[in-house]
Amino acid sequence: MKRPIFWITLTLASIVIALYLTWREGAFRGDLLVEVLPLILGKVIALVLVPVVAVSIVMLFRKIVNSPVADKTAFGVAALVWLILAASSITVTSYEASVRTDGYRFQPQGCEYVVRFPDVPKLYSVDIENTVGKLVPLHGAQLTVENGTAFLRAECGSHPVSGGTRPNKEQMYSYMKIISSRLGLKLPAFEYRVDSYGTVGTVTGTKDSERGSLTFRVINHIGDSSTMTLYVGSRSTDFMTPEMRYFVSSIKK
Repeated sequence: MKRPIFWITLTLASIVIALYLTWREGAFRGDLLVEVLPLILGKVIALVLVPVVAVSIVMLFRKIVNSPVADKTAFGVAALVWLILAASSITVTSYEASVRTDGYRFQPQGCEYVVRFPDVPKLYSVDIENTVGKLVPLHGAQLTVENGTAFLRAECGSHPVSGGTRPNKEQMYSYMKIISSRLGLKLPAFEYRVDSYGTVGTVTGTKDSERGSLTFRVINHIGDSSTMTLYVGSRSTDFMTPEMRYFVSSIKK
């Protein structure tokens, strides 16, 4: 198997498939270096390594029976295994994406945002005090997934119409620091952006528990007349799951 062009082509094709699978999983909204890149590299390694292992097994068997393997045969085995692996990965990922698309649609009355849960969540409603001291209803939904190892939560409430004025970076960071403190997060990392859905503040941090380290992320979307806050959490070793990625990327306005 002395033709490097074959393995270069296989690797490039694996990168393309890995990018497509990661996109279908809704993972590109995560941190590029910490979350997205490891997912892509893991898929590429699997797509390349499995054919290599299959060819090695064939070559070992043929060596035992004293029957050398021709390069064409080895390349054929590698290509066949890769095609089966790529096709099955695309099929499974597409199916999971279609199932998630049909998940539970959460949009309380008066909320300009909508988000989807992969299953039916538990709904609740409480009265909270807004920024001008008025009690307003806060509608929420929470779902525990993956046998209790992770959870998803969404809360939406109204806020005074601000005439198009949005909180700046410092104001958003101050608010997200309050949320981080309430949750008791360690080493919180903050993000801020403005997009077509409004002003978005994010905080990610960890907590210690009997089950080990837990990672939480809170994403606060502030629109024209309402605020949608998304919470996701799981064991740090599992963060983030496909359900969590889909959930946080499903928000629409």
